[in-house]
Amino acid sequence: MRKTAIWGIFVVLMAILSVFIIGCGDTNVQPDATQPPASDNATTEAPAVETTDQDPKTGTAGILASAAVGDIIHLGTISFTDAFGNEFSDDIGWLVLAKEDGHVLVITQDVIDYRHFNQGFVDITWEQCSVRQWLNSDFYNGLASEMRQLVQVTNVINNDNLEFGTPGGNDTQDYVFLLSVDEAEDFFVSDKDRRADAILTQGTIELLNPDYENGIVEYLQKRGGNPWMLRSPGFDPRVTAGVDYDGRIVSAGGDPYYLDHMGVRPAVWLGN
Repeated sequence: MRKTAIWGIFVVLMAILSVFIIGCGDTNVQPDATQPPASDNATTEAPAVETTDQDPKTGTAGILASAAVGDIIHLGTISFTDAFGNEFSDDIGWLVLAKEDGHVLVITQDVIDYRHFNQGFVDITWEQCSVRQWLNSDFYNGLASEMRQLVQVTNVINNDNLEFGTPGGNDTQDYVFLLSVDEAEDFFVSDKDRRADAILTQGTIELLNPDYENGIVEYLQKRGGNPWMLRSPGFDPRVTAGVDYDGRIVSAGGDPYYLDHMGVRPAVWLGN
């Protein structure tokens, strides 16, 4: 497939995205063979080690063992159908955020899709949202097999937004997740470090181009970065917190129209 690295988008017409968005009809994520069940006993500690057959000195395990915090590593091609129905396939970069007790926390270097936090503009939490279901099913299944063997079940804490009294919902257990406001603050040194570009399919670029006078690429280059969503609630139960064009954390979220869809940067804990 043709793939193009561009600056990301924060404002995408809801009408276009609603036609092509891939979501769930049930607001509760249903565990299956690829998705761990929810848990009420979450912890901020790295997950327990799950052993694999990989040689720790070679392949993906070897890359993880030698990687340092701040490194960009490549762990094989990921493949999935994006929110606009186009096939994504790329050996993307992963940014190493933390290393702890033989585990490595990584997040995609770039935004890799634009999605609704939830299919439907209703009060929602991370536990119930459609992007969580997608991350722990289609996206997880599309990881390179060697990487997928190393993905750990993570205890995910979902704190309330104390400033606005917005509930974060139940804690969960996930293979793949989005960062919270606290994690986005802790794992990045500065706003500049949080700023993200995007890798999108050519089909998605061509679909969005007509909405911008000089095309979406030029528009986004002028904005200087790609906003991406966090799992923490915003000022209202219908919206989510996020990271702005310049890498600034917007814990309140914003106008629900604009925060209904944002860039996605999946994160996973890996261990051998």
